[in-house]
Amino acid sequence: MSRDLLAYSGQEYYGKLVNANKYYFILSQDHPEMSYMETMYMLTKLDRNYGLLHVEPGLVVVRVDRDIEALETIEPVYIREIGVVLRMEPLRKDSNPYILIRSLENIRFCGKRVDVRIYSLGRRRPSCDYTLLKEGIREIYEKTREGLRGVGAIVNDQRCINRISIVVGNVIVVGYPIRFRMKSVRSIDSKRYMSNKDIAFMVNICRYMCGEGKKIFDPFCGYGHILEEACAKAYPKTVIGGDIDPGKAVTFKKMVGHQCQLDVVVADATRPALREGCVDIIISDLPYGRRSKVLSNETLDLPVVFLREATYLLRKGSIAILAISLDQFKRLRSFVKKAPHYRIKFLCPQYIHGGLTRVYLGLEYIG
Repeated sequence: MSRDLLAYSGQEYYGKLVNANKYYFILSQDHPEMSYMETMYMLTKLDRNYGLLHVEPGLVVVRVDRDIEALETIEPVYIREIGVVLRMEPLRKDSNPYILIRSLENIRFCGKRVDVRIYSLGRRRPSCDYTLLKEGIREIYEKTREGLRGVGAIVNDQRCINRISIVVGNVIVVGYPIRFRMKSVRSIDSKRYMSNKDIAFMVNICRYMCGEGKKIFDPFCGYGHILEEACAKAYPKTVIGGDIDPGKAVTFKKMVGHQCQLDVVVADATRPALREGCVDIIISDLPYGRRSKVLSNETLDLPVVFLREATYLLRKGSIAILAISLDQFKRLRSFVKKAPHYRIKFLCPQYIHGGLTRVYLGLEYIG
């Protein structure tokens, strides 16, 4: 949807109505840290000079120097919704949300879908009836229908806004959505250890951090689901999959080989048979047990052993993105503090169940 089509009564009004390139990001309430991290890396990829206008649990509002509506490569995983800000006002005791809604009466709104999202989180909610907020938007819809009939236009014209979101927190944001998070699909593949959303999250962070045209290595690739997603979304130059099980390596090669340039290595991940400095990115879900904590020293020390041996594979500035257990991370953190080779770029916990918390970890190889 082009921006000049929002002004029902002309460009002059539109300029007052919308500050160009303001966007809102509605975050996951179940995974706030993951969705916030995804937002920050996405914005860094889109525009390193973005301006952070408002942050609170559940909501981020930014200004960027480019129009992200036309970018088809934006595929949120844990970000619930990305949208264009029409109006944003701070929520105070004397706030009147109805005045804010009335200020939108000149937009073209041709749909009936109005979503109101409220993030109270212990705060007193503003004294207003959110049903009336919706009614105010629907009155705009009815006026739009009448106006379009008057000029012989079609109500389902693509130039109209078909859906409005009202977000109420420390601020009130009214906007229209342009992207929604990917739908969660229950996998019937018993070989898949991570959910499709978690795999997509890792690959998204990889793409936003590192860009395209890289050599990606998964030393614990198993059946290759992470590298399959990387081939489709991260646009690598080459992917290299390693696993100690020849059967898994054969299956992985059949599944991914037709999608991008692929090398397969059958080897112990702690002794990868690759030449020095050949990898830009390591991305992997390490073994740590899925149903309960695994407390054997061999498993707990696996990330440390692997990263110690992996130094010769990486170039200065290479990135390792790993999924490990919380218990593994505790040991790895001690290793990173003492080792001069790695620097932690990000870490993000994810509660899986009572016996397991997963940690997503980004490390930069500093030589």
